[in-house]
Amino acid sequence: MFASDDVLLKLRSVQAIVTHLGKHPGDRAEAAAARARYYGSRSYVAIRNILRQGLDLEPLEQESKRWSKGSRFARHPHYFKETLYGNAR
Repeated sequence: MFASDDVLLKLRSVQAIVTHLGKHPGDRAEAAAARARYYGSRSYVAIRNILRQGLDLEPLEQESKRWSKGSRFARHPHYFKETLYGNAR
């Protein structure tokens, strides 16, 4: 009955993350958690890799900078308007 409970599955994952973060200094643990939250990567493996690679020591990008670089496949809304309706307005 309890083996299939989603709450217990999440609890074990959180316990593993907290235990792993407890092995590191508080400032690094906080920075790793902040980076994981910022990028939406809340798994044990993601946090472990952040700490292993020292990414917690690098500053987080500002939100405006994060998207101002653009994306490889991003298109401006005008692209779709022109593609769907031509240049007629």
